[in-house]
Amino acid sequence: MRASKLDRRLLVAMTVLIIGAVTGCRTTAPGGPGTSAPPNGTIDEPDETGEPNDGPILLDGRGNEPGYAVVKVFYGTDRDDTGDDDPNKRYGVSRGSEVTYGTVDVSIPRDHRLGELERPSVLRFQFREDPARHVAVLRVDRISDNEFFARVSAKAAARDSAEVLVFVHGYNVSFAAAARRTAQMSYDLGFTGAPIFYSWPSRGSLRGYSADETTIKWSTPHIKQFLKDVALRTEAKTIHLVAH
Repeated sequence: MRASKLDRRLLVAMTVLIIGAVTGCRTTAPGGPGTSAPPNGTIDEPDETGEPNDGPILLDGRGNEPGYAVVKVFYGTDRDDTGDDDPNKRYGVSRGSEVTYGTVDVSIPRDHRLGELERPSVLRFQFREDPARHVAVLRVDRISDNEFFARVSAKAAARDSAEVLVFVHGYNVSFAAAARRTAQMSYDLGFTGAPIFYSWPSRGSLRGYSADETTIKWSTPHIKQFLKDVALRTEAKTIHLVAH
């Protein structure tokens, strides 16, 4: 029974997406090249699952016009939990003793451009993250594995399509960078299912290639088990797997 369920959900329904959002290449939106990602200017309330990424929730950054959207993404990781209060430093580059689970809140600027990851730029005299201008990690919450799969399942099952999107990053990527990319892809695609990423302990630097090459071999069994668990422990009918 478990094998047939896995075959149906993971091997048949899984779609490997190769899209511009992964690489950061500019993608043509329905309105033409360079179109801002919809649906800015609207406010969607959290659905019955309580997860506020059923479409963007736009927050008022300055007390006037909405400043940014918040996208909640789910994560699994075998990185070490540093316990740091700074959400960008919550998970480091060391190997953890177990796979941990949780959610990350990520901001998407109101004037976000499709396929872009807006970040602070010294050339524009931007020295710190501003949620109204940048794709930024706002909050990281660690939860139990049972709660994780229950919430992913509820989020996926809230729509008839019952979809989840799983992003597995490549080398030279930090935990925070993986969270930002997952939220950006989910937002740009107008994805209404459960967006998830798995972050293995990449060094997050160009010079860390050799270390990353060794670490990904260590992480491979954990990633495989995580994907199986997503298929077997949730109500997802379709799993979109994005690997880069």
